[in-house]
Amino acid sequence: MTQSTDGGSSVVAIWERARAGDLRGANDAARRALDDRIDGDPSRLVELNLVRACCFMRQGSHAKAQCSLDAAAHHASSENACAHALRVGAWRAELAYFQGRYSDANDIIDRILPALEKRGDLAYVAFVLRVRIAILLARADYKAITALADRAIRTAEASADDYVLVGARVAYQLSSQYEVMGGVTNLFDVLYEQSYGLPREGRTGFLTLRARFR
Repeated sequence: MTQSTDGGSSVVAIWERARAGDLRGANDAARRALDDRIDGDPSRLVELNLVRACCFMRQGSHAKAQCSLDAAAHHASSENACAHALRVGAWRAELAYFQGRYSDANDIIDRILPALEKRGDLAYVAFVLRVRIAILLARADYKAITALADRAIRTAEASADDYVLVGARVAYQLSSQYEVMGGVTNLFDVLYEQSYGLPREGRTGFLTLRARFR
């Protein structure tokens, strides 16, 4: 998703490395930038810690991701970076999803989504909707996914940020006995690693037919 440019282009460049799948390189660059503390701008420090949290999550290091999110939240408490607190919340929701804490993730999303929409932060609105869809997929709640997918896709498109990955799955009841189900994951075909050395698949579609026998 589009990141804040506060703190200079170096933060943007580090985010781009993470988005491109260079998780270890981006994490190391963010750590060095935090150690340097060139200007101490709170918004910049939030973003650098969010980079690290993002990378840690996709490498399976959830405890380290939590530490980075706590550091980001600390800097976001500054008056000059308070708007970033919502973004920290979005990443906390994704971490909760990765950890299987689906109810906690949904609670966070319920709390921050209206504020993100009010601020017009469409990339992060689409981000948390994607997390919610992932939770619904994990729970096999296809009816709820159908209701949410169009909204998530429209928001992702409006954000003009192809990093916001959206997965959608819909089902259609052909008869009382047959149901056809189709969907797509990684709608915008973005490459990144979900764990170190393991790239996420690109845009993937599927179609299944389910039959119920009496």
